[in-house]
Amino acid sequence: MSREYREEIDVLKLFNEKVDRLHTRSFVEKLKKLGYEIHLKNEFDGKLYGPDDESVEAFVLTIRFFYQNNEKISLSNMSEIYEKLPISPKVKREFERIRNELNTFLDSKTRFTINGKEITNREIFETFLYGDLAHSNKTKRKTYEFWKSNIPLYIVLKHEFIEILSFFIEKLSQIKKLNERILGEAEKWR
Repeated sequence: MSREYREEIDVLKLFNEKVDRLHTRSFVEKLKKLGYEIHLKNEFDGKLYGPDDESVEAFVLTIRFFYQNNEKISLSNMSEIYEKLPISPKVKREFERIRNELNTFLDSKTRFTINGKEITNREIFETFLYGDLAHSNKTKRKTYEFWKSNIPLYIVLKHEFIEILSFFIEKLSQIKKLNERILGEAEKWR
C-alpha cells in the first residue's frame, strides 16, 4: 500500500469503525426490534415507542463525529479525503451524491411550522443534538426546552429526530461500502 496516502487510508478505516460502532449500538437493535411510533392520547399527553433515551444518546455521541467539522471523519472532511485519493471520478461522484442526498434531506422542510416558522430536518437534528444530547448551545437549548414543554409537539419532533437518525445511518452505511471498495483497491497502490 502506498505510504503517500497512509493518513487518508487511516481516516477511511476510522470512518468505517465508527459506522460499525453505530450498528452495534442498542439504538439500532431496538429500532429493528421495536420500530418507532407515537401514540397521542390528547393535546396534553402521548408516548413515543422505540429506542429509549439512553440508546438514543449513545448513538448520537458517535454520530456527531460525522457531522461536526472539527472531526476528521466529518462528511465535509471526508469530501476532501476523497478528492486527495487516486480513485476514479465515478467513486468520487458517488460519495458526493450520497453526501448531497443527506444534506438535501437535512435541509428539507418538515410538515411542522412552529411560531410561524417552517422547521427543517436539520433544525430538528441540531436542536436535539446541541440543545440536549451532545452539547449545550444556548439558543438550541432554549428551543429544545420550548419543545419539551409541549408534550405532543415534543413527542412528534422526537419521532422525527429518530427518523432523521435512521436516514443518517443509512447514508453513512452507503459511504462505508464505498470506503471498503477504496480500501480494497488501496492494497494495490504503489
